[in-house]
Amino acid sequence: MSDFEPKITYLQASTDHLVFFQALSSKTRLEMVDLLRNKEHSIKELSELLQISSAIVTKHIQILEEAGIVESRNVRGKRGMKKMCSLCQNEAQIIFDNDYEGKKKAFTEIEVPICSYDQASVKAPCGMAEAEHLFGLITVSSNLIVCSSF
Repeated sequence: MSDFEPKITYLQASTDHLVFFQALSSKTRLEMVDLLRNKEHSIKELSELLQISSAIVTKHIQILEEAGIVESRNVRGKRGMKKMCSLCQNEAQIIFDNDYEGKKKAFTEIEVPICSYDQASVKAPCGMAEAEHLFGLITVSSNLIVCSSF
């Protein structure tokens, strides 16, 4: 799981993404996703934590893999190979708006690192802008407070 690259999936609320929605329709699979949020687990570990058979865990993992929510890899264990499972999604957004694609082109989303600061607090508005006008002012010091830096 050290090679985990966070992935965001955008899903239109339609039958095109039924496999994804169905994968999350089981309480057992949701419990598996919850367990996999913090660390990867083997089929055996999931079986023990959920108190169900390894065969049932394997079937549920297969459904989550087909939906692109979980990925697994085989690793050498003490007594042969074991299947290690981890999340390959960290966020999924369901889009209900039918004209989302048209509206999506109206804005740009970027990620900006906060450099070497160990704590920061942002108060809205803090400089959000559209092509036509600005929301808030980035020059107002009370909008962005940097607590400390390294």
